[in-house]
Order: sequence, then C-alpha cells, then structure tokens
Amino acid sequence: MVLDDYYMKTDMSPVYAAALILNPRNRTRYIETHWPRKWAKPALVKVKKLWEQYRGELKDLPTPPAFFHTLNEEFHFTLDPCATIQNAKCRKFYTQQDNGLLQDWGTHRVFCNPPYGKWMRDWARKCFEASQGGALVVLLAHSRTDTRWFHDWVYGNATELRFVRGRLKFGDGKQSAPFPSLISVFTPRTKC
Repeated sequence: MVLDDYYMKTDMSPVYAAALILNPRNRTRYIETHWPRKWAKPALVKVKKLWEQYRGELKDLPTPPAFFHTLNEEFHFTLDPCATIQNAKCRKFYTQQDNGLLQDWGTHRVFCNPPYGKWMRDWARKCFEASQGGALVVLLAHSRTDTRWFHDWVYGNATELRFVRGRLKFGDGKQSAPFPSLISVFTPRTKC
C-alpha cells in the first residue's frame, strides 16, 4: 500500500511525465497508453506548462560577455543578426522585428546566437548561405548533433566545429544551460 502511494505520487509529477516524453521511444504515447486516463490528461497538461515555462526562460538569452569577448578577439565581429536592443553585441544588429533571416549579411563578420527552438534549422541554413555570399559567420548553438539541421547545414558545411567544454551560463550567469554548446565557423567561399 505504501509503495502504491509512492508510485502514484511519482507518476503524477510533471517532471516524471516530462522524462517519459523526452524519451524518443515513448513521447506521449506511453502515458496515453499505460496510464489511467484520470492521471494521463492532468500529467500532460502539467508537462506542457513545465515546457512553456522552461522554453520561455531560454528565449532571448544573452551570450555570456566573457565568452563573446574571447570570440570577438579572434573574429572581430561586425554584425549580430539575433539581437535585442538590450543585448546587441555589435554596432550593427538586427532585432526580431528586423528579422535577421531576411536580411543580407553581405561580407560582415557575423556572430549568430539565434533563439533555440523550431527556427534553428532556418538560422543554420542562413549561416551557411551567408558564408557562400561572402560573410564570415560564427554560429553559437546548442550541440544537438543528432538533429536534421545539424546534418543538413552545419556538419560538412562549417569550416570548423568547436565543442564548448562545460555548460555556458546564459542570462544572469547564475544558472548553467541545460545543454552543451557548439561553435560552428563558416568561412566565406573564396571566389575563383
């Protein structure tokens, strides 16, 4: 009886449900199939709220200043296409309203720390294509080497890949990112 109470409390935890959903073999199917309906629906609602809270915390996180400074010393950036007025790293920058994906990056030296999420593929593609047009682009992204965007636009296209040791501390610098980070360098295509 005590164990049943323990398991019920564990099953009702949004963290436990989130762990099940994050398992690629399970997703929501496991919960929908194996949990009583009266548990499944509230658990999925709680996971959705947990995800929205977590995702909101990851949006528009500024690059750690010391990390940017080290890269800037090497690359001398002239454009930040994923900025807010408060966190722009370069004199020339684009905000969400400007939509850096639609802008011509020309021959700028670009530091790109895009919002992570569903648009990551578009940003990785833009980084590669801008380098083909003459820009030097340094992309800071979450190290998700199992994703389509990584294989389609970064792996084999970036001139250099650097895996960041440890976890970066975004935002206020008090909390480590929940993911590893990757630097992808796209050098301009040389003209024959």
